[in-house]
Amino acid sequence: MKRNRSHFSKNHIPWNKGTQVIVDTPCLVCGTPFIRPKSHNRRLCSRVCSGKWDTQKALVELTCYHCKKKFFRKKCKIRSAENSGVKRKFCSHKCYSKWLETPDSSAWRGGTSFEPYTKEFRVLREVVRQRDGYKCRLCKVPQIECFRKLDVHHIDYNKKNNELVNLISLCQKCNSHVNGNRKYWLKYFRKKMRLALRTNGRR
Repeated sequence: MKRNRSHFSKNHIPWNKGTQVIVDTPCLVCGTPFIRPKSHNRRLCSRVCSGKWDTQKALVELTCYHCKKKFFRKKCKIRSAENSGVKRKFCSHKCYSKWLETPDSSAWRGGTSFEPYTKEFRVLREVVRQRDGYKCRLCKVPQIECFRKLDVHHIDYNKKNNELVNLISLCQKCNSHVNGNRKYWLKYFRKKMRLALRTNGRR
């Protein structure tokens, strides 16, 4: 036995046909007026405006710590940054890098990074690379794979201390990595150099 899909006959007229009140409403996002039944609570004209409305609700207005410019950021990104211990907010990477060069930054070392390298160091760089076999002493990548010459790093971060024991070859990636957590890397490389001197002394 077949079930009747509709409860209404073919020529049935709904009881509320023609009684609905149509309202002309401006969209909350773009301001374009659109038609809707009065009984509906719709306030947005399209799916595009609906997506923009959701994004706007999720955004929070912040002030850049460096340039004091107003900018917007998603709540989820602010939450994840705060959970990882980041308290200051910056509008761009450019502002963040400029702030790192100011005395307010925890990474500030009295402007020592701006000091020029000595002539002696420029001569010793190639000697150190040759001694280390043209390989990064941290990740062991050879100089040929770096597509540029290896950087020569001062273990104690003092540009004037050009003793061979204080110099080590690193690739660009490792050299930038060891600029953070300096106490750890100072101990690590000093231990590494002591072991290298012992093994060379035995030979």
